[in-house]
Amino acid sequence: MGLRNTRLEYGSVAKWLHWSVAVLLTGSYVTMYTRMWFTEKDTYWHGTLIHWHFSIGLSIGCLMLLRLLWRQSNERPSLQSLSPRHRQGARLSHALLYFLLLFMPFSGYVSTGADTHFFGLFDITAFKDTALFQTTGLNADLLKPLKTLHHWFGAWLVWTLVLVHACAGLFHHFGRRDDILRRMTSGIAEK
Repeated sequence: MGLRNTRLEYGSVAKWLHWSVAVLLTGSYVTMYTRMWFTEKDTYWHGTLIHWHFSIGLSIGCLMLLRLLWRQSNERPSLQSLSPRHRQGARLSHALLYFLLLFMPFSGYVSTGADTHFFGLFDITAFKDTALFQTTGLNADLLKPLKTLHHWFGAWLVWTLVLVHACAGLFHHFGRRDDILRRMTSGIAEK
């Protein structure tokens, strides 16, 4: 398996980016729901977990930008084994996932109103305190819809799409017995 994608399979860079985002996305949810369900307000863990969530979200955003650039500069494995309807569905679901995995970090950062203590290593200034925010003359109230969308998409839409994506991969592997899932895992695609 090489670094770059081929007509038959994803390369190691695409796989690393895919699975890193998957792990970080899981971590994002674990930190948020642990904070919501198992911590008391104004405690050390309540504050720490939200900053881990912020840090993970910004990491996802950076990896997704890299992933988008890598995707644009690489060949994509062929979907010719799929029907036109399934190809269209795959393209649409991937486009929605890419959009959401870029929108969520952006909307979270822009609407949060707090600095991010990036994994305790350094601070990232809250958007409302940046020169960009100050020079645009934006009002913090204009960012409230972004916060609402971030919460709603995070609670419902992102996980729904991720579940559909995972189920489609499992269907291809166990139901259709084709190489769609193997392309992103073991790299042993059928020739």
